[in-house]
Amino acid sequence: MFLMAEPSDHTQPCPRCAVLERRVAERERHWDQRTRDGKRQAAPFSKGSPKSPPDKPGRKAGEDYGTQAFRTLPDAPPDPILKVKAPKRCPACGGSVRETHVAQQFQIEIPRHTFVRRFDLPIGVCTDCGQRVQPRHSLQTSDALGAAAVQFGPDARALMAPLKNKIGLSYGDIAALMKDAFGIEVTCGAAARIVRRAGERAQPLYEPFKAIIPQRDTVYPDETGWKVNGRLHWLWDFVTDLFTLYVIRPSRGVDVPAEVLGMDYAGRMTPDDWAPYDRFTQARHPQCLTHWLRRAKDMIEPLGARRSRFAA
Repeated sequence: MFLMAEPSDHTQPCPRCAVLERRVAERERHWDQRTRDGKRQAAPFSKGSPKSPPDKPGRKAGEDYGTQAFRTLPDAPPDPILKVKAPKRCPACGGSVRETHVAQQFQIEIPRHTFVRRFDLPIGVCTDCGQRVQPRHSLQTSDALGAAAVQFGPDARALMAPLKNKIGLSYGDIAALMKDAFGIEVTCGAAARIVRRAGERAQPLYEPFKAIIPQRDTVYPDETGWKVNGRLHWLWDFVTDLFTLYVIRPSRGVDVPAEVLGMDYAGRMTPDDWAPYDRFTQARHPQCLTHWLRRAKDMIEPLGARRSRFAA
């Protein structure tokens, strides 16, 4: 005898499915929120809702205070030395003051006085061939005269390059900083040309530095998006114990690390999980612990306090 099961009524909601759908929706909401927070400009300073009650501000007392740092005396001799006059009367009671000793305090300051150099250039003409002859001082940064006779000095130019390429300021921010801090008017276009010329002058040193990278025992390669004339490129960095080499290429493939390291590189590479790095079969590939910890944290946090103990 065959028994036929009665057809199930699919119109009735499944309680278990409803619970699972709520959990999935909650996980998706939590993940979307984390993704949005990571892309916000204030993400490093915003850590979610305030604690209740909040922690006591300031450093902790006792052993939890941390390392007590202090500034060491500068190597350069102090200039100028300012002698402060001792008060003749006590500010508390008005009594006379007897000097006991002289204490010293040091102050490190930056120069704020902007000055203008003028170069008087004796222009001559060769008596044999008629060629115009113009001398150049070692502090000059350009031979331009006439409408372009006003130039920026070497120290001002040397400051703009790291502001752009090391600190990451925009050309507009560089112009604002030079104006506010030093009273120097500079346009965004002029700042861009100064930074480009600084790179061109450093070009002879770039290739020798690039040749040293494959000789290092450990290299930390990575890549991130970069724009060149509005088009997507990739900024590659190769970090070693001596210095960091940057390479900008339109490719994110294996050809770029192969160009810098060579496919026969046999040292230690500590990259992320980007597949092209696996093509270096002779290299050792210790995994980056920061990426492992970040992925573990992303998996544990949505579980809640109780279940995260089992996941950990």
